[in-house]
Amino acid sequence: MVVVAAVVLVLTLGSLAAAGLSLLTAFWGVAIAFGLVSALAVPLGLTSTVAILALMLGLAVGIDYALFITSRFRDERAKGSEPEEAAGRAAGTAGSAVVFAGATVFIALVGLGGVGIPEPTKMGMGGAGAVALAVLVALTLVPALFGFFGRRVLPRAVRKATRSESEHSHRMPAAAGRPGLGTHWARLCCAGR
Repeated sequence: MVVVAAVVLVLTLGSLAAAGLSLLTAFWGVAIAFGLVSALAVPLGLTSTVAILALMLGLAVGIDYALFITSRFRDERAKGSEPEEAAGRAAGTAGSAVVFAGATVFIALVGLGGVGIPEPTKMGMGGAGAVALAVLVALTLVPALFGFFGRRVLPRAVRKATRSESEHSHRMPAAAGRPGLGTHWARLCCAGR
């Protein structure tokens, strides 16, 4: 599953670093969630099913939420924003979408407690915790890692084009506006409508 996600991310984003950033931050959230579920397994009577559900949900939403913020960061850089400003705008705008999406999933999973059956309640709580951690990691660690990865987060075509520009130019090249694989895929899927 992780290998397939990595291949799709690399092909869609056009950058190994951007794909790695999404996977890395998702792994951090999952590791924390898995550790918490394991630590609480005996006191709360949590089964391995709860840990597996938390792992799968945390990985899925962790990649998704990191991808939201990374895509917005790349758009801001394409508009000519400085890296720090682009990271702030990405966290402020896409971060709002991440919080809303995470809250929706969190509420739905906590709602499993309304069934009144212990096992689905525990599964819902474990999954909700993993989602909450994925949101926190996406809002804090992802923007911080933009500084570590630098220009490597940008698509390869953009990085190549900017190498030829002078060191004094801070604007991104017109190549940044070129549609990527994701845009081509969306156009292909929506062409019949």
